Amino acid sequence: MCEGKLVPLNCSDLSISHGADPNPFSELHSLTESFQKAATLSSDRGILFIEDEGESFLSYADLKVEAERILNGLRKQGLKPGTPIIFQFQRNRDFFIALWGCVLGGFVPAPMATPPSYEQDNGILLKLMNVWRLLGRPPVFTDSQSAPFIEQFSRRMEMEDLQVLCLEKVRQPTPDPQWHKAERHDLALLMLTSGSTGMPKAVSLSHHNLLARSAGSTRMNGFSCNDVSLNWMPLDHVGGVIYFHLRDVFLGAHQIHASTHLVIQQPLRWLDWMHRHRVSITWAPNFAFSLMIDRSEEISRGRWDLSSVKHIMNGGEAVVAKTGRLFLKLLEVHGLAKNVLHPAFGMAEVSSGITYSHDFNLETISDTDPFVAVGRPIPGMSLRIVDDEGKVVPQGKIGSLQIKGETVMAGYYNDPGKNKDVFDPEGWFRTGDLGFLQDGILTVTGREKEALVIHGNNVYYHEIEAAVEVLPGVQITFTAASAVRSESSNTDEIALFFCPAAQLDEIATWELIQNIRREIIKKAGSAIIHVVPLTPADITKTSLGKIQRAHLRRGFESGAFQAILQKWDAYGQTQIEKEAAAAPPQSEVEYQITEIWKELLKVPQLGIHHNFFELGGHSILLVQAHARVKALY
Repeated sequence: MCEGKLVPLNCSDLSISHGADPNPFSELHSLTESFQKAATLSSDRGILFIEDEGESFLSYADLKVEAERILNGLRKQGLKPGTPIIFQFQRNRDFFIALWGCVLGGFVPAPMATPPSYEQDNGILLKLMNVWRLLGRPPVFTDSQSAPFIEQFSRRMEMEDLQVLCLEKVRQPTPDPQWHKAERHDLALLMLTSGSTGMPKAVSLSHHNLLARSAGSTRMNGFSCNDVSLNWMPLDHVGGVIYFHLRDVFLGAHQIHASTHLVIQQPLRWLDWMHRHRVSITWAPNFAFSLMIDRSEEISRGRWDLSSVKHIMNGGEAVVAKTGRLFLKLLEVHGLAKNVLHPAFGMAEVSSGITYSHDFNLETISDTDPFVAVGRPIPGMSLRIVDDEGKVVPQGKIGSLQIKGETVMAGYYNDPGKNKDVFDPEGWFRTGDLGFLQDGILTVTGREKEALVIHGNNVYYHEIEAAVEVLPGVQITFTAASAVRSESSNTDEIALFFCPAAQLDEIATWELIQNIRREIIKKAGSAIIHVVPLTPADITKTSLGKIQRAHLRRGFESGAFQAILQKWDAYGQTQIEKEAAAAPPQSEVEYQITEIWKELLKVPQLGIHHNFFELGGHSILLVQAHARVKALY
């Protein structure tokens, strides 16, 4: 068959696309060799950190010394090469020093997001506990600020043998220059998949996977050591740590890493940094571009020179054509080129981005395009689209996306059963995405396992539905969750369709809607949620009793349920006003905080007992609210 060899040509009329020949990628065999090469560069090459306390610079040469001090300390702890180490770092600077201390010793970093609190139960804490068990009870590497709280958490959850390593205590005054000699296919990094159940999978990535991706992306996009990159997304995401940091070390390029919340608080900082530091490469998921559009008036009054920017990747969640076009139009006056936006596709299992589109511009894309092409595969990678029987489909036909090549993971750590499920007998990785190929170019159209993406994280419909259907008052088998996009939406929102189990009055129905909203928040985290009460006749099913979600979604997006939503929005607003009148602010502080919430939530009245998330608040608005409160006090 034609997929037996990697060539830069497509196979006649079949949905197969091959990247260019991968050889030679580079003379490098490991991340340590890549790091050693970067550390010999001039002192102006390295990482600029932008955090709450300001900006600081760490050259690659100085990062090498700091990493060797960490290496010395980790060896004193008795750790052996191949040992996973869970990361829990607040500051990006600490993260990178710890990362290279581990890599130089052959230890395997497993980056994880830090929870909002170690003292109160939340989804990230549950994930931390499950990751610790999945990886064989490894140490948790953190900073002096978080260490006591993690130790308290471990005692509360009866994780008595959890070893907490504190960066400040591990760091030794003397560097250890004796690096572990890594082989090309040794395990280098464990990336943890997102999951709403707290049961993630650990993606096993080798030195070869990561170097091949960096080399392939560099060749396809024309990146060089003279580029200046800017990342402000979290480092537990493949985009921040692999797509940007490891690639820039590979290139020896100057890189900038900013704390995520700084942009969420004040989105125009993204433009400030691009202007001030003459950034040429940056990226964000689609929601971030909508943050810019929301501040169009401020942008029209501002002054930036964005002529240095040559590549902005749009990836991490579904790309919306209208959002990208508005972003380009808005910033054109500030020198942003019309062709800088590059939709991309990638995932942890293939070492981050492996397709890139070079064809997104105002002439080739329209606001009404339902899907946006994400481009061709990088060198060394192959894509194909197959049907339910695993047969390659003709070009242009939607099917299941499979990937094969140099950047694909060896498998999930400690999960042989799952590995059998995701690889076919020929070694193709089943991504779980739906899409089509046309002339070698990939367009992703959705997910096989019905899921939605909320700010880059997968949330599965069946989990939401199961949580809702156990609530008293909800009729079983008539509940459906779906991702929807409204006119003003730039990211997935959640629509939950349900039938009350009995004839309820307005008060009881409203209370049930609120209970449903609370359950969805528990499962999906912060998101825009629409709860739609219907009758069984409104819920269309197949002859086998399966709810036709697509029909409900189309009805929602076409306005078929607008009257129902308006009715309950009006009823809810009346209730909010009554509750606000019963519990108004009692002090100047409460008044100021309430005013901030009212402005962000776009509601006329609020009381001091109202719940931010239940009224439509989400994580981005919460960070912005925190910033405004902090500015007052």
